Amino acid sequence: MLVLAALLVLPLQAPSAQSPETFVRSIYSRYKSQMPDYNGRQAEAVFSPSLLQLIRKNGTTGFIGHLDIDPVCSCNEIDGLAVDRIAVSRLAADHALATVSLSFGNAGSQILRLTLISVNGDWRVDDITSAAVGSLRSKLIQGTRAR
Repeated sequence: MLVLAALLVLPLQAPSAQSPETFVRSIYSRYKSQMPDYNGRQAEAVFSPSLLQLIRKNGTTGFIGHLDIDPVCSCNEIDGLAVDRIAVSRLAADHALATVSLSFGNAGSQILRLTLISVNGDWRVDDITSAAVGSLRSKLIQGTRAR
């Protein structure tokens, strides 16, 4: 009975002090002058540990693993990149879904869906879905199996 009472008192994972929308905006603000290095040091501040592990298992050539585009913007170039809209649905205290509309000047637009989780109180991207890549997590799992 004491164990049950102790479990009821334990806090759930604390929600992030930063809102999911603020976190997503911070990701895209890194694209102002150059493409971010998501294979390097910036990756830990953006991706969940499990997604980052998949990224690193797939190697560091290209943008992320074997992909020929940057899945965070679904692009090869950042010329004219602008965030048109970010809509966030909070699914739970530690899970959210962000729908991001990006435009590239005269080169068209993209809609991406970022699955977000709270990791130690900070938001991280746990998957990205776009028309060009589908699910990043699924693509990376397939790439790992193909090796």
